[in-house]
Amino acid sequence: MSFSSIWFPILSIWLSLTFSPLSVLYLAIDRTEWTGVNLLFVSIIYQKRAIPIYVTILQKKGASNFLEQQEILAKVLPLFSNYKKVVLGDREFCSVGLAQWLREQAETYFCLRLKKNEYIEIEQNIWKQLKYLAPNSGVSFYFKGVKITKTKGFAQGEVVGKWSRKYRDKKSSED
Repeated sequence: MSFSSIWFPILSIWLSLTFSPLSVLYLAIDRTEWTGVNLLFVSIIYQKRAIPIYVTILQKKGASNFLEQQEILAKVLPLFSNYKKVVLGDREFCSVGLAQWLREQAETYFCLRLKKNEYIEIEQNIWKQLKYLAPNSGVSFYFKGVKITKTKGFAQGEVVGKWSRKYRDKKSSED
C-alpha cells in the first residue's frame, strides 16, 4: 500500500464535496530544503492557504529540473480532471519545457514567474529584457501574444510585470 493509494481517494472526495465541477482551482508547485531534506511539493490554494497535496523527496541538493517537476505534476493533475486548473510556480519553475508541457494538459493554465533577465519579443525581431520594460519601481506592464525567451523560444503567451518598491529601504534583488 502506498501513500497515494490512501491519500488520493480521500483528496478526491474532499474535492467533490468542496468544489463544483469546472471550478477554477489553483495549484502551487514549490520546493524547499527542510533540515537537509530537499522537498518538491504541489499544494492546492484554499481559503488563502497552500495545503500540500503531494510531496516527493529529491535525492539531491538544489533546484528541481523539468523531469522532476513533470513527474510530480503528472501524478496530481489527473485528480483534478473535473476542474479547470491554474498551476503557479516561482522562478525555479519558469522553464520552456514545463510551460509547453502544461499547455498540452487539458483544462490547465499556468502562471510561472520569470527572471528579470528573460527576453520577450515585443514586436517581430525586437527582443527586450524584462528588466528594461518598467523603468521605475511600482510601474507595471502587460503584453499579450508575445514570444517568451529568446534562445529556447516559447510560443505566444502573456506577460505581466511590476517592479516592487523598496521595502524598509532595501531594493528587491530578483534575478
